[in-house]
Amino acid sequence: MLAKLTLLLHSKVALTVLGVLLVGGATAAAVAAANGAQTPRGHQSAVASGAQQGQDADDAAELSGTVDTVGNVWFTVKLADSSTKTVTVTDQTEFKGGPQKLSDLKAGMRVEVKGSAQSDGTFAADRVEAKSEANENENELQGTVDSVGTNSFVLKLEDGTTQTVTISDQTAFEDVPGLSDLKAGMRVEVKGSAQSDGTFAADRVEVKGGVNDDHGGGDDHGGGGDDGHA
Repeated sequence: MLAKLTLLLHSKVALTVLGVLLVGGATAAAVAAANGAQTPRGHQSAVASGAQQGQDADDAAELSGTVDTVGNVWFTVKLADSSTKTVTVTDQTEFKGGPQKLSDLKAGMRVEVKGSAQSDGTFAADRVEAKSEANENENELQGTVDSVGTNSFVLKLEDGTTQTVTISDQTAFEDVPGLSDLKAGMRVEVKGSAQSDGTFAADRVEVKGGVNDDHGGGDDHGGGGDDGHA
């Protein structure tokens, strides 16, 4: 009889312990679930880092406005809302649309600046492009250089006609230093505007290819005298 009571008592104790374990496990699971609703600290750091990287990518931006003042390594741009932004320039900054360096910028010039905002409130320029009023009516010509003069060159268009293209100090050249480096047969793209005298004023000249085979080796011998710039 005593043995049966002892066995029964042990069974009740075992059931009680099991119940406690089950309740404790459920409570622990609930706590874990509650904690699981929050992102682990390590993961939070990774997410925050990713968000910061995304923000850094968004910092790459563009400004448009007019040049206000020009310094040694910076210039200020007056934005559409009349506020000003200081733009910093380095040796890596690319200039297009006329100005070829910082000192070529003049107060009142309309410019478009691509780069990134800095923590000190300035804007680091990767590219500065002048936007003259004529840009709105800017046209584009493509063809091959036919001949080169002192301040102009003749462009042979795809339809076989020719167009005299005039060059100024504001004309930007890409892939060649300047007018004298153009050679007969080079394929070029010219952006600018038609003039009342029938010429085409170039804002930008970009070389799209080398000398065509049609000119053979003639370019080495002056290309019919063009290289001589007589």
